Amino acid sequence: MGTVLIKSLVKIFSPRNILVCDSNPAKLKALRQVLPGFNLRAGLAELSKQDVIFLAVKPQDFFNLKIKAPRALIVSIMGGVKIKMIQQKLNSNKIVRAMPNLPARLGQGFIVWTSTSAVDKREKIWLKNFWKILGDEIYVGKEAIIDKATAITGSGPAYIFYNLQCFIQAARAMGFSQKVALDMVISVFNGSLGLLKENQDYHGLIKQVASKGGTTEAALNKFKELSLDRIWLKAVRAAYRRSQDLNKS
Repeated sequence: MGTVLIKSLVKIFSPRNILVCDSNPAKLKALRQVLPGFNLRAGLAELSKQDVIFLAVKPQDFFNLKIKAPRALIVSIMGGVKIKMIQQKLNSNKIVRAMPNLPARLGQGFIVWTSTSAVDKREKIWLKNFWKILGDEIYVGKEAIIDKATAITGSGPAYIFYNLQCFIQAARAMGFSQKVALDMVISVFNGSLGLLKENQDYHGLIKQVASKGGTTEAALNKFKELSLDRIWLKAVRAAYRRSQDLNKS
């Protein structure tokens, strides 16, 4: 996700004005291959001099950082690290906490974000416009909502991929090859999402496919029998609880 942020920032700034820091030599070497012309550093000393700092690191790596940035705008996309912790660690009051998701790589992400009161209106407008490069965005007034968003939009793409995997496995069990099953299922997903973009009445769309007493209704009845709706709710709540647990650690 850090690389996604960098490739989005370059649409606004020259690579020369973007400092990329990574203390891991192997990762830094890989970054040099995909980010030619950027200012790459293994040391973190220069971070304290920057106007805006994006934190795209693992929580355990964050707690090992030895920098202070009292004047910088700090934008964190770390999961499980609360604003209060970031304030204490970096000695800064201007903190933004955001939860992007994987489709941001295609400019089709969804970013839920919040900030401390020290972040002024001009900085919020700048960030709002930046997030739009990555996809849709929504600002929330309470940090606790970030944890709920993590369970929906942050983790959500994996839920879709997992359901797609199950659908493909079912097609394979019906005798289709891996390639044909993959092509069929992806086509169904893409086409269905296309219809949903035109008409968000998903109840009505279900009725258009499911004729009374037909094959689709038989499958839908089996989903209801197995309480698929409850399975989804339990899964999302499990992700939410885990997000809360990470914030307490």
